[in-house]
Amino acid sequence: MARMGLDYIDLYLIHWPNPSQGQFVEAWQALVDAQKQGVVKHIGVSNFLPGHIDLLIRSTGVTPAVNQVELYPFFQ
Repeated sequence: MARMGLDYIDLYLIHWPNPSQGQFVEAWQALVDAQKQGVVKHIGVSNFLPGHIDLLIRSTGVTPAVNQVELYPFFQ
């Protein structure tokens, strides 16, 4: 963060859960820890399905601030 000239990151997202590797819960816990330390203000996810988000909440007790989803005119 020093190289970026920042004291904290406003929003940090985990992109694309990979349930086959089963490590997105551990990655989420690392973000929860970073938020508790004040290094990250808000944490969220990207392209997670409701079941993935439910698992994060059940495992850590922390709800993502956002779920960024892929949406554009030709993506149907």
